[in-house]
Amino acid sequence: MAQGYEEIRMRRESVFRSITAVLLVTAAVISGYHRHKAEKAGEEHISLQEEGLPIAVALRSSGLVLMLSVLAYLINPSWMRWSSLGLLRWLRWSGAGLGVVSLSLALWIFRTIGKNTTSTVQTREQHELVTGGPYRWVRHTIYTVGSLFFVSLSLLAAN
Repeated sequence: MAQGYEEIRMRRESVFRSITAVLLVTAAVISGYHRHKAEKAGEEHISLQEEGLPIAVALRSSGLVLMLSVLAYLINPSWMRWSSLGLLRWLRWSGAGLGVVSLSLALWIFRTIGKNTTSTVQTREQHELVTGGPYRWVRHTIYTVGSLFFVSLSLLAAN
């Protein structure tokens, strides 16, 4: 009986891991495509060095920690057991829904901001102030949606 329950739990966990992987790859494709497209359309290249060392270190290191924790969950969930939460299944499924909504919003954001997208916190010299689309309501939409996306991954992984 206990062995059957463990099999069901592992199967369920693999479903959540698969959804997490699909969301993560989709996010990378959306972001990569639009950032590459903006870089090609942009008049000038913005160097990562222009951000300044403190901002560059803070952003890259926090992003690295987030990504490594998600990758650790995908590779072997027991590595992240120390941070696991006993979330109900419906709450974990809501993480999947929030992930899909986040990716849809990200697509809208990147299409709205267009060639003003950069891989740094710096703006282009020839940037245009975007006031339409999601920027009508929220000034830092990419950060807001990125935060929602990582909340969705946390719910899916239950940690």
